[in-house]
Amino acid sequence: MTPEQIESIYDDEEPNKARDLLLPEATAGNPVAQFYLGQLCAEENPRDDEGAVAWFKKSAAGGYEPGVHYLASHLYFGIGISQDIEEALKLFRRSAEGGFDASQWKLGQHLLSQRGSREEAVKWLKLAANQGHPAAKDLLNANTDA
Repeated sequence: MTPEQIESIYDDEEPNKARDLLLPEATAGNPVAQFYLGQLCAEENPRDDEGAVAWFKKSAAGGYEPGVHYLASHLYFGIGISQDIEEALKLFRRSAEGGFDASQWKLGQHLLSQRGSREEAVKWLKLAANQGHPAAKDLLNANTDA
């Protein structure tokens, strides 16, 4: 299955049907399908945050940048896994270096709060903003001398 087909299943099918269709792809090692199964776990009612983390770990291990980002987010906030900001920042940096705008934004946002990291923070925020990330643009505008 192509990434577009997988995304279409996630977007267009009912969650249970999407899960049934994506599970064979995910268990065969497709990191895009693994990511979307993680999303489905995170959206369940009640949420299955531990299940989401397990799928995001697999997706990240497969090199899928959204999987890396979502794993980092769960680590950063301690959702479904023990909070580990240091490890989260490593993953955000890895994904940001891979060009993923949401990770560039989150890394920049975090670095703005760290003494002596403003220059690097602005670099990441500008990269995200140049890709059209609205929160990065807003944060840059709020720091007008950026």
